[in-house]
Amino acid sequence: MSVSPSLLDFSKGTLTSEEIQKELHEHYNDIEDLICGVAEDKFHLIINGSPGMGKTEFTKDILKKYSPKNKFKNKPIKRPKFLSGTASGIKMFVELQKSKSRGQITVVDDTDKVLEDVECLDLLKGCLDSQGDKEVAWSKFSNAIKQEDVKEKFIYKGRLIVITNKKIQNIQDDNPTISRLKLDPVMSRCQYLRAGLPNNEFKIEAIKMFFNNYKKKPRYELRCFKEGKIPKKVQKEIMDFLEEHKDKFRELSFRTVSSMCDLYNFRPDRWDRLAKQSLFSQH
Repeated sequence: MSVSPSLLDFSKGTLTSEEIQKELHEHYNDIEDLICGVAEDKFHLIINGSPGMGKTEFTKDILKKYSPKNKFKNKPIKRPKFLSGTASGIKMFVELQKSKSRGQITVVDDTDKVLEDVECLDLLKGCLDSQGDKEVAWSKFSNAIKQEDVKEKFIYKGRLIVITNKKIQNIQDDNPTISRLKLDPVMSRCQYLRAGLPNNEFKIEAIKMFFNNYKKKPRYELRCFKEGKIPKKVQKEIMDFLEEHKDKFRELSFRTVSSMCDLYNFRPDRWDRLAKQSLFSQH
């Protein structure tokens, strides 16, 4: 499961809204700490969780602290590179070589294939290896390498963050599947963050935290309301609609709120009816 173990244990009790939000706040502190660990050149990281819950935006926000104009502890941190969409082994080889130096961060996002493809997994193993000067090599002939004017081998000193929605079985197993055997060497070379929330009650409370700017923290903000220029009254109506129907949506996430903002701007007098048509699951 991609659900935070501490939240999963915590969710088994009878909880108030305030108790859930307090625990979620600690959960987001954990996420921030682990992303900071990558930026401070301590380790690599896999962030795993359900879609639409802000993994990418949260990562971008935290890494902004380490942008060139905001140096952390006087260390020169280069702007992170985001690699998204369908990624082949050769494409990753080229992009990682271009960001191979210490202080450079590559975020592989929305590309679950990299944790399934043999070439991508072998490449990740090489880049994540903790042995000092071990070279990462591409042994097969490739026109792409020639066209990109990169070398056929390099030493990777940068840091990696892999963001994925993939369901990863992360339990001890005496008879692991073939895919698990391929993935385990990568998992053992980096920190693994299960960013998922245990149920819809926790997801609603998380969305409310961002809506209400919990503890006046800058990281808690529902930007879709501001970007969509949604009136305050309608923002409240959308939040009430979301909470009332939380168990009816196909997907309950920050992306769901953004979709309702789009529907409001399209048809202000019918957004709620259209939301039921478009966003609800079939019961």
